Amino acid sequence: MRWFFIIFGLAFGVRLLSSLTSHGFIDQQYESVRVALSLAHQGTFADPFVLPTGPTAHVAPGFPLVLGGLYRVFGDGMAGETAKRVLGCAMSALSYAFLPALGRACGFRPALGIAAGLFGAVLPLNRYEEVSGNWESPWAALLLMLLVYAAAAKKEPVFAGAGLLFAPAVAPVFAGFAIVRRWWLAMALAGLIAAPWAWRNHEKLGAWIWSRDNLGLELSLSNSDLATPTMRDNIRLGLHRASHPSKSLIEADKVCYYGEAAYNRIKGQRAVTWIRDHPGRFAALTVQRMCWFWFPSIYFGLLVTLAVYGIRNAQSAWIFATVWLLFPLLYYVIQYDPRYRHPMEWSVLLAASKGVDDLRRLFLPHG
Repeated sequence: MRWFFIIFGLAFGVRLLSSLTSHGFIDQQYESVRVALSLAHQGTFADPFVLPTGPTAHVAPGFPLVLGGLYRVFGDGMAGETAKRVLGCAMSALSYAFLPALGRACGFRPALGIAAGLFGAVLPLNRYEEVSGNWESPWAALLLMLLVYAAAAKKEPVFAGAGLLFAPAVAPVFAGFAIVRRWWLAMALAGLIAAPWAWRNHEKLGAWIWSRDNLGLELSLSNSDLATPTMRDNIRLGLHRASHPSKSLIEADKVCYYGEAAYNRIKGQRAVTWIRDHPGRFAALTVQRMCWFWFPSIYFGLLVTLAVYGIRNAQSAWIFATVWLLFPLLYYVIQYDPRYRHPMEWSVLLAASKGVDDLRRLFLPHG
């Protein structure tokens, strides 16, 4: 427990200092934040876009509900912005503080989890996502850590389904572990926990939506004649401003006209048609997105190489492989953004620490 508090304090301090000194403005342009503001002011889970478009399932419910509670208490001025950032920093710090315990559960030497936690605490892998408080990715990282811990310790995370309301992107990994470890109760409870949200979406949006309804929009943005592999370049080229309802008044008006669920169905159908008509271009974009996901820089590429080397003979190799195979699948077919990788970055860091230790033992066997 001593290292938990040391790493948490260090990680929280580094991120809070970075957040409060680097982003001295109110940052409320993102969909989750807009929904949280709607909850705080109108009590409705609605309006994620540039125009009021009504009830939404564009984002999963968990994170906006928490953020909306913060805004109700602290307001939506600088006090609320500060509370949002503090919460984001704290959740990010928790993921690094858990690395020593997670490393032990995965069969690593205790020093390796401590080293990975300290390294990540001092040098954030994804600074903006870890300090801004705008996204659910730190919450998703914690859910993924819980699942990995449960799989390694052969325990069933009975209420993990509640976490999927914060981070539905983790669902493929949850399903993979559930099948291998036979988490039948956890899977059944996950369905029951999500049922009220699905029913609400059926009543408000006219469709049974168990997590989010934005896949059609994302596929359409990411796969077109003008699309590039990365969100950054698509924004730079003006594709978001022209095609995303969070930026485009025309697209937001279409959401109002068709309804959000129908709008996403139309976008999805157009994307599938384009993919079918341009298989070579789609394959090229997919390969490029895979490269961006795993090798966005020499630094992270080195960590990935060390991580793969580190788990080659680890007893928990199948656990890391499950995460690395299943979690990124969705993000190979939509535009790359660093925040999509953030929930699993801790796994690369932890495995890389074992890779470094294995190399040390190989070249310095008596060191």
